[in-house]
Amino acid sequence: MTSHNSLNSLLSGSDSVDLRHLSAHAKKLKNLTAKIRTVLDSASSEHCTVANLRDQTLILQTSSPAWVAKLRFQIPMLINALKSSSTPVTNIQIKVVPENKIETTHENISKPQYISPSTAELLEGVANHISNSDLKSSLLRLSKRVASDKE
Repeated sequence: MTSHNSLNSLLSGSDSVDLRHLSAHAKKLKNLTAKIRTVLDSASSEHCTVANLRDQTLILQTSSPAWVAKLRFQIPMLINALKSSSTPVTNIQIKVVPENKIETTHENISKPQYISPSTAELLEGVANHISNSDLKSSLLRLSKRVASDKE
């Protein structure tokens, strides 16, 4: 069975009520984003997306707090524009979701960091002259993380 056929069988099966509801909600959010963007000025519309609609509260997301401030001034206009549509909205919340948010993936999980032999030697020298035993042991452990030539 191809992935296209298996997706169709999921969407048309008896257990697909949740998937159809989710799909319909996603389409509604996409249409609301398009509607909002026609009402907003061009600069604001590029930085605004509908994240959710729940209990007559429209949740918008934008890329920075500066856009939140600009969009807050336009909330009354947006609510009025949506009153004329089939979507009853009485409140609008705006949340910041940074564009450069780094997602944790298998590739960017931090790998052990190593230090050069000269840095390790300096750390050992400093550790030998420290009276605080916790700090001394930490520096000595750190000095053992010397990069090998095999890497």
